[in-house]
Formats: sequence, C-alpha cells, structure tokens
Amino acid sequence: MPFAWTECQMCRSKRRSYFTPDEIKQLRQRPYYRYCRFCLVASLWLPVEPPDKPPPEARLPATALQLDAPTVLVIDDDEDTLAVLRKVLTRAEFYVEAADSGRTAISKMVNESFDVILSDIHMPGFDGKKLFLFIQEYMPEYLQRVMFLTGDTETPETQQFLQESGCPYAFKPINFDELLEKIQGLLAGNS
Repeated sequence: MPFAWTECQMCRSKRRSYFTPDEIKQLRQRPYYRYCRFCLVASLWLPVEPPDKPPPEARLPATALQLDAPTVLVIDDDEDTLAVLRKVLTRAEFYVEAADSGRTAISKMVNESFDVILSDIHMPGFDGKKLFLFIQEYMPEYLQRVMFLTGDTETPETQQFLQESGCPYAFKPINFDELLEKIQGLLAGNS
C-alpha cells in the first residue's frame, strides 16, 4: 500500500501514513483531519515532502564512516552536557552523533541508523517523552535501544514515565561508569 508524508498543522510533527492510491490523490484537494498524539487533539494534516536526504557532497554521517564500532545518538538541549557525553563516549570507543532536540534527533534517525539512543527527558518543546511516543508509533525498531537521562529524581510523572517505558535510565549528575555499563547492557540485548 502506498504511503505519503503528512504534517500536523498545530505542532508540525510529521508522519508517514499509508493511504489507498485514491486517498493520496485526494490529499491535496481536501483537508485531512486526524488525531495527533503530540497535540492530543484532532488537527489538520497536510501533505509534505519526505524529510531531506543530505546532498551527496555533504559530510558523511558518523555511521557511514565507521561501521566497526557502536553508534550512539545523544540528545540533550544543554550544550555542555552534549560536549561532555561526546567526549566520554568517544573515549569509550563509540561513534557519537549529537542532537539538541527531539525533532533534530528524528531527522537524524530517519537518515541514519544508531545502536543506542541516549536522550534527556526534559527539553523545551519536543522532549524525551514525546520522542519516545514517536519511536513507539513510527520507529519501533528503536524501542529496545533507548536510554534516558534526567536530573529529575522526584517528580512522580517522571518516575512513572521511566517505569512505564521500561527503558534504562541514569540520573544527572551522571555516573559515567554506570552510564557506560547500561549502554553496554543495551548493546548486549540488541545483538
């Protein structure tokens, strides 16, 4: 069955949806409403072009350069945390890609493949919880590769989310030995 990319006109999240050939023709002619898991309401969805592939002359992603080591996508809105995690993980012989938001992470995940997704939970806008919901619905192949970071050790909502997700997690400030051990556990579970 053919598919088309559509975009929620409220939160701008994109979705690859399956349609009949007739429905695809009608997409451009009449409004299309559907429930958005991120806005939590029925909203207008319009067709969009698929996410951009990098131009051929662009720098190759880390996953294309070296396939002999695990690749980790680190997602955090704090530049200092990203820099420290990149340094620690690189020293532990991982190839690291960084994203400063859930949206940026998704665009990388569409174009590349990662062995581990290491995401902060609390970020402005498209946070770690929304990223996890997106992965559950649209990229389930990543579900067993996700690990969370958080400085929130007390909020009941965060604790409930961590328990319900079933993903490993680490608290900030980060114990790097524990973090690396949990990443190795994720990799062992995926092999």
